[in-house]
Amino acid sequence: LSNLNIYWFVQAVSKTGVPLFLMISGYFLLYPKEETILIYARKRINRIMIPFICWSYIYLLFQYKLPLEDWQRSIPLNEITLNPLLILKQPTYGHLWFMYLLIGCYIAVPLLRKINEHLNCSEIIYIILILLTSQIHSFILNTTGNSLINTSIFIKFFCDYMVFFEGGYLLRLLESRNKIKSGVYYILFLVGALLNWVVIYKTEWGTN
Repeated sequence: LSNLNIYWFVQAVSKTGVPLFLMISGYFLLYPKEETILIYARKRINRIMIPFICWSYIYLLFQYKLPLEDWQRSIPLNEITLNPLLILKQPTYGHLWFMYLLIGCYIAVPLLRKINEHLNCSEIIYIILILLTSQIHSFILNTTGNSLINTSIFIKFFCDYMVFFEGGYLLRLLESRNKIKSGVYYILFLVGALLNWVVIYKTEWGTN
């Protein structure tokens, strides 16, 4: 392999972090348990929402006070405000996009738990296949620039990443029924990293 191919492969492996985190979260959170919505919400507000709001304002102040170049800012200087609606509108710094995804997934947990209680493995696989169509559409859009459907009818983050969240629960369900061996996880990781490398190569390097 050339140094360039090694670089893209390392990129692909590193970018499995978000999907793996969501699968682990789905593995533990989506399995039905006796927990009221109030108790569940209180835990997530303390652990997620409060730190998220604090860090959002820290990054706002960081961009407002420091003499940064325009490309170093996520929000133009003249648009920076302490209005909480700004946080609801967009991430205050680039990497905080993940928090919006995470909060969206956590909001869906109580509903998904109830739904999963009444679904068998085949029905869950069917849902995952539907969610995968969004992933395929995103890949086609990124590589060709042509959209097969109107993406405005989808909640992008939900469709693109919920497949991993629900996939984690499916793995736990299969594991509890002795239908999956631990070695399968390593195979899935390697296959996922390889596919990710292909996607990154096509979308980021292949277009240059």
